[in-house]
Parts: sequence; structure tokens; C-alpha cells
Amino acid sequence: MAQPRYFYVYQPNGRYNNFGRINFQRVVLNEPQDWDERLNSYRCQQTGIYVFTFSVFVDPADIVRAQLNVGHKIYELLREHTNHGMNGGDVLSRTILVMCNAGENVYATLNGGVIQGRRELTTGLMGFAYNPKPSRAKNVYWSLSRNTEVVNDATDLTDYLFTRLDVSSFGLRIEQPFGNLYQAVICPSSGWYYVHLTAISMPRFRMNLYVTINGERQIAITRESAWHGDGMDYLGRSAILKCRKDDRISVQIGGGRAVGKTASGNANVYGTTFLGFMLYSDDTF
Repeated sequence: MAQPRYFYVYQPNGRYNNFGRINFQRVVLNEPQDWDERLNSYRCQQTGIYVFTFSVFVDPADIVRAQLNVGHKIYELLREHTNHGMNGGDVLSRTILVMCNAGENVYATLNGGVIQGRRELTTGLMGFAYNPKPSRAKNVYWSLSRNTEVVNDATDLTDYLFTRLDVSSFGLRIEQPFGNLYQAVICPSSGWYYVHLTAISMPRFRMNLYVTINGERQIAITRESAWHGDGMDYLGRSAILKCRKDDRISVQIGGGRAVGKTASGNANVYGTTFLGFMLYSDDTF
């Protein structure tokens, strides 16, 4: 994919509750015109690896049920409770790395609740075709996910095990302690890596997840309160990390903490996800 392909669209100021495909009214970037304003969707012109980020702003006491759709794959973005108080809204966001086939459409839908447009571009959709050549990065990328809940009843940290290795994974070893369970990513070469973790919280549970390199914590997703009722939320974090050859990247869950399952029984829904790709190899500069 030599030709740069990227887009960024968003909602202007306003309150939106029209269910169905979200009509993003402002276009910031669209190269080379793969975002179709009439259909409110992005069309993958070439089969390859793409990175997409979808975010929404939710006012206090509002719920939201939204989805990012890539062909037949579905990525939820939820805030189902209203107990978080009246002092300010939330920005919800998730990033995905995915194989998109030529001709497949990428679009966002609102399935419940209300979203807000803000001038800070908080409700929007962006994406680009992954092309490591300009940075001399190697073709290294992965996407792991899990749709079932996990509760760590112990007091210590333990590795969070994923149940799905997406086809959009290449160029590295994945530790598999048992059958179809995936435990850690082994960096094949030294460089700087982009990583993103999205997790769904469980009702009435706290949550601590850490992205670690060789067991050392790098970034965390934390939900310290368990008062948020019967609803579920998606929480996410991104980072750029230095990973040396044969370093082990894993996600660990804190003791006495829980990660939820998806809100849907649809097998095409991707719940908690962990993705990454090499940005720069050590010989770039």
C-alpha cells in the first residue's frame, strides 16, 4: 500500500439521537477521497491492514450504545449506566487494527442513547492504511481479543489470556499456554511500538489492567469504583513503547478485579482487544 490513505470526520456542536448510521457532518481529512459523505462510510479500496479510531462524547446521565462496523466485524462502544453524577461528560474511544478487504465499508452506528458533538472533535471517526515503509519499520502487527468475562480472585497480578488472534496479526510470536488461549506477544526486533488496549468493565466490579513489558508495568486502565450499577463501559488507553528483540509484551489483571463480556451474543462482536504495530525500527534515525 504505497499510496497514503487516511481520513478524519467528526460531528459539530450539537446533540444527536438519530439511531442508525452516524452522519458525520464535518470532514477534516480525506485522502484520496475514500470517505463517502453521501453514504456516511469509508470504503477500503485495497485489501490490507487499517487502523481506525472511533470516539463519542456522552453527557452526564445519558447512556450510549454505539458500534464501529468494519465489514461484518463489530466493535462496541458502550456506557450503559447513569450513576456517574452530573459534573461532566465522558469521552469514550476505542482504536482497532483490522484486515479490511477491498470493497468493505467502515461506518459507525448509534444503537441507543444520545451523543454530543463538541468543537474539540470529541465525537468522530478517523483511520489510515498501515504502511511501515516510510519509517523503515518492519511488518509487525497484532490484534488479540476476548468476548468472555474474566475475574481474578487472587490478590496478585496474573496474565490476562485472550481467546482470539485476529487474522490482522503478522511477523511475531504469540505465547499460547493452552490450546486457543493467547498470553503474550514476543517482539521480533527492537524498535518503538504503538499499543492500544480496550477493555469492557463489569457491573459492580473494580478493574485494573496493565500493559507490561517483561512484567514491568507500562500503562494502566483503572476503574477504582464499583458503584456504577448494572451497566458496562468500554475504557481504553494508547501508548508508544520501546520493545527490544525477544521482549515479552503482555496484559495483566490486578487481584480481585474483573473484565466483562460483550453486551451482545453476536460472534462477530469484538470485546476486550489488545493491538499493536511497529512504528519505528532502531535503525530509522
